[in-house]
Amino acid sequence: MDSAQKFEILKTELNLIQATLDKYDDLIFRGRNFFVTLWLATVGLGFTIRSEFMPVLAAILALVYWLLEGMMRHQYWFKYVDRYRFLRDSINQNQLKLAEISVYDLTNHYHRVPPSKATTNGRELSGARG
Repeated sequence: MDSAQKFEILKTELNLIQATLDKYDDLIFRGRNFFVTLWLATVGLGFTIRSEFMPVLAAILALVYWLLEGMMRHQYWFKYVDRYRFLRDSINQNQLKLAEISVYDLTNHYHRVPPSKATTNGRELSGARG
């Protein structure tokens, strides 16, 4: 595959990733709308029937929604964001090296340098203290 074909594939990949991000944004927006409606109904019912349990239920609903959205963002949404940023930054470099960019690698496994045993928190361990 020559560089022009690979560049076209990468541009198509960017478009596919953008469409996927739009889909996830729509799912998150719909989920928030559903949660807000359910939460307000729970709080309103709690005031109406003067129940002590309903505010607790509203708090539990908020926690469950927060966990579900966090899991969706971490497990599905973020890998697309990471790949999109990598492609965008790679394409916008002054010296684009298409041979180094893997095609449709959502894990970004092939472009990352594996951490060595001599690094901690992204910094190399050395005898010099700084």
